This record gives sequence, C-alpha cells and structure tokens, in this order.
Amino acid sequence: GTAPVAAPAATSAPQAAPPGQPVKQFNAAPDSQLTTVAVAELKGRLPPDMQWLGGSIADAVLVKLQRSRQVRVVEREFLDQLAAELKLQSSAAVDQGSAVRMGRLLGARIFVFGTVAQLDQQLVVRARLVNVERGEQIGDSIEVTGAPTRLAALQAEVAKEVVKALSLELALADTTGLETTELAFEAYHDLDQVKLAVQGLPVFGLDPSRRGKAALWQNALAYVARLQAAYPRLLPAALAHAQLSLEQEDLERAQEQAELARRLAPNDAEPLLVAANVAAARRDLQSAYAFAAEAARRFPDDARGWYLLGRVQLQNGDKHGAALSFLLSLERNPRVKETDTTLQTLLSGEDGPRVVASLGDQPRYQAAAAAYQALFRDDVSRAGPYAMESMRSTPALPVGSLVMGMIERRQGNLGRAEQLLSQALALRPDMAQVHSELAEALLAARRCDEARLHAGLFASKALVIRTADANDLESRLASCR
Repeated sequence: GTAPVAAPAATSAPQAAPPGQPVKQFNAAPDSQLTTVAVAELKGRLPPDMQWLGGSIADAVLVKLQRSRQVRVVEREFLDQLAAELKLQSSAAVDQGSAVRMGRLLGARIFVFGTVAQLDQQLVVRARLVNVERGEQIGDSIEVTGAPTRLAALQAEVAKEVVKALSLELALADTTGLETTELAFEAYHDLDQVKLAVQGLPVFGLDPSRRGKAALWQNALAYVARLQAAYPRLLPAALAHAQLSLEQEDLERAQEQAELARRLAPNDAEPLLVAANVAAARRDLQSAYAFAAEAARRFPDDARGWYLLGRVQLQNGDKHGAALSFLLSLERNPRVKETDTTLQTLLSGEDGPRVVASLGDQPRYQAAAAAYQALFRDDVSRAGPYAMESMRSTPALPVGSLVMGMIERRQGNLGRAEQLLSQALALRPDMAQVHSELAEALLAARRCDEARLHAGLFASKALVIRTADANDLESRLASCR
C-alpha cells in the first residue's frame, strides 16, 4: 500500500520526499473570498476560417484564471447550455444585459465578454468585465493587439489584463511550452484542434466511449504529427500525443511521449499528471503514486494532482488517504468532474461510516465528509451540524451551504434557502443538485421563469434523474404562473 497523506499545514513551500513517503499538504485551505468568473466566447468579426479564435481566446483566459485559488470559473460548455435555455444563439451573443442575467443564474460575480477582429493583418481583442451584482462595467474596456503568428502571447496578454482588472494575485508565467516566439498561424489552428480532441479526457483511466472516438483521435494524431515535425519541442503536442496514444492503448508510445513532455517541461504540472495516468494504465502503481504525489506536493493548488493521488491510494486500499485527497481536490481548480462520483462511491458504500470516522485526525475535513455522505445518501435532515462546521472550516467546498440550503428549504425558510443555495452555486456553478434545489425553492416562491431555467440546467447536468421526481417537478413547473 501507499503511505497515508500527512496532515495539512500552513507553511512555506513543500519539501521533496521520496516516492511512497507521506505527501505534505501546504496551504490546504483555499481563500474563503472566492470570485466566480464566467468568460463568454468572444464574438468573431473574422473570415470564416478564423471563427474558431473567439472560443480559443476565451478558453485560454479560463485556463489562466483556473490557476488562482481565489477564482472559480464557469465552464464554457455550461455557459453555452444556459445561452440555449435563454434562446441566445451562443454565449458569443451576450451583451451587458444578458451577461448580468446569465451571471446571476450561474452564481458568477464577474462576467467577461467581447470581440476579436482582424484589422490590417493584426488581431484586435476587445473585452469588457461586468460586475454581475451591480450590473456595472468594471474599469475601462480591455484592448490587446497582436500578430496572428503571436497568438499565444496575445492570449496571455488578454488574460493578464483580465487578472489585473480583477485585482487577483496570479502567476501568469507562460507554460505553453512554445519553443519559438512565433508559430505559423496554421500551427495555432492545428494546436486548437488537438486541444479540442483531448478536452474532457479522463484525468485517470481511459475514456469509456473511446471505441467510438477512434476516427476523431486518428485525425487529431495527424495534426500532432504535423506539429511535432515542425516544432519538436512543442509541449502541448507531446502531451496530446501521450494522451491520445493512451486512449488507443498504445502504452509504449504513451510512455515515450509522457517522458518527452517531462523533459520539455520539468517544472510544469501537466507532464507529471499524464505520466501518472500512463503508469496507472501500465499497472505500475508505485510509479503512478510517485508521479501523483510529486504533482500534489509541488503543485498543491492543482486539483488534478490530488484527484490522481486519491485514485492511486484507492487502488492500494488506502480509503482514508483517498477520501482526504478527493476533498482536497474538490477545494481546488481546475475541477475534475469524476471527483464527485468517485467520492460518492467511497462514502456511500458499506465502508463509508468507517472512512468518515477515520478522518478524525482531520476534523475540518471529517465534517465535510460527513456532510457529503448525508447528501449522497439523501439523508440531510440530521446533517446540519456537519454542514455548519464545513461552511466554517472548509468554505471552498459547496457541500456545507448546499446541505444547509436543503434543510432551510424543507423547513419553508425560502429566503434563507435561496441565500445558502446561491453560495453553493457560486462555488460550483455546474453542480446539478444545486440547480435542482434552487428550482424547488424558486418554484415554492412562485418565481416560475427562474425556476424553469434552473430545472433545465439541472436536467442538462444530472448524471442520473429519477423519472418520477423529474415528472413531478415538470408538472408543477407547467402549472406555475
């Protein structure tokens, strides 16, 4: 088995430890003053073959923002879902009015939107930031200009200006792995296609639907081959090559490319994460643990390292360490969607009570685990003390405010319920159960249109919907006026 995770400590930078030794956690509790930010696809005033730039720049800004402990981001896919619910063509169609409305529905405090255009062989990006609560623009509009061959630098500059406008503390070091100051514009297009192909791949394990994606991935590998031939030291290409080879179960090629990525960027988290997943697929759990532990130790604000560590601990039978690692992952960015379901399986199972009890040496996380267990078992009525403690000691986790909001709603305290559920929404805009509970609270308050929108978002995000419950909610919504 693997060594248990050591107790969190608020100290200086983590010290190196040999593989298999306890992982020291540093600055375990993210800042409670979290800001939720939505970034819409930029409206493109571009030729048809350049329309992809609006989404690419928005995604680049989101990736940069995810590095901050102070920020929670709204996934752009979820933003587009809400735009569809509001009968907008896409999130690129937002203006200040719709940005405020969408932001409020998603718990976002800041909404970023804008345009990208080509003028005199230069790309011009204009962005505006809106304070959703006040319905006002923040500062002056941002304008950044650059050559298409310096797209990565332009994206980094846009992100830097957004961060500056939000007064965030965020290191914006360029870790794109671009080996030259300029790439051909066609190479950026190829790179964007590769990123789209690997987007959403599991951090741990293989994609269950990989058989149906073979043609897509083969096409992406052709882009990768072209990129690596022209730019042999291009980190994103090596990472994508490793991930796509892993999905095609070409484990030797996956390991070769993962090792190349680690040589190209020894101070980047991404190669360690990919190396851990490749090692796990090769059933080399000792190496998988070493890579995941190193990622968690060196990049403690990255949710993916903690999630990977938890999965390897689980495979080694260390349920205590796994539960703690999953909770640490849920506090951080970027969100790993599988964390919720893996934690649910762990805490809802036969050993669930023993796992929660084993966290007695971590009382702040034990309270959160007990609240999650009550939520997963649909038994929140007696979970109030755990939820209250979780709100106090682990404020970056949504479970405390969600459970308390559920309790208040069931007691008929609709105003207090909405306030608590809105807090949970700001922490996890894409959490299906928060939207379900908000739909119920708003329906009880006869705020029918808002209730319908949250019900639609719940249906789009829920992995499992009980038909009887869904039909009952739909029936009550239909009669709400």
